[in-house]
Amino acid sequence: MKFSKSILRLSVVSVAASICLPVAAQTAYVSNQRDIDEFQITVRTGESTNHQIVRMLTSGSKVEVLARAPATGYSQIRLEDGRTGYVLSRFLSDIPSARDRLQRAEQQLATLKAQKARIDEQLDALRQNKSQSDTLNSELTTQNEELKAQLAQIRRTAADALNLDARNKTLNSRLTASEKTIDELRIENAKLRAGSTQWWFVLGAGAVVIGALLGFVLPRMRWKRKSRWGDL
Repeated sequence: MKFSKSILRLSVVSVAASICLPVAAQTAYVSNQRDIDEFQITVRTGESTNHQIVRMLTSGSKVEVLARAPATGYSQIRLEDGRTGYVLSRFLSDIPSARDRLQRAEQQLATLKAQKARIDEQLDALRQNKSQSDTLNSELTTQNEELKAQLAQIRRTAADALNLDARNKTLNSRLTASEKTIDELRIENAKLRAGSTQWWFVLGAGAVVIGALLGFVLPRMRWKRKSRWGDL
């Protein structure tokens, strides 16, 4: 009876050891333990080589460990595409292998160098754009100064034009007053000329009358004188 119980316990332990025990999901990497360039492991549908291969994984591949079976040496994993399978636990590592890390580091270094080259190109372009911007800024500053000088000249010219316009208005006013005075003088002169003509006409008429009187009086005076002399 005791022997039967011992056999039963051993059977239970053996079965339990062969069962794949669930574990908290954790990330693992396929390690390159054989140090070869193209190292690959098989992903099978079960925990033995008799099960079907569903996929090949290269070293450095990342998987998610779902359960482990210490007795069979297999682990249940989930691939990145969501499928599950079994691989030998000894080919899994919590961290990528040094060789894989070196390859990744080299790839990252190459990527960083490419990024640095692009950044250097962008920096050169920015420097060139800055140089062009500085040149353009200098040109715009010069143009601004020239425009300021032109504006000042225009303002001075406008002020001179306003002063000239005021002077012209003053001169026009004076000219209008002078023309008015000239017209008045012309009218006055015309009046004076008309008055002078009339005066000379009166004088001429008077002279004619006086001459006629003298022509009439003088002969009589002479005749009277002769008569008086004849009486003597």
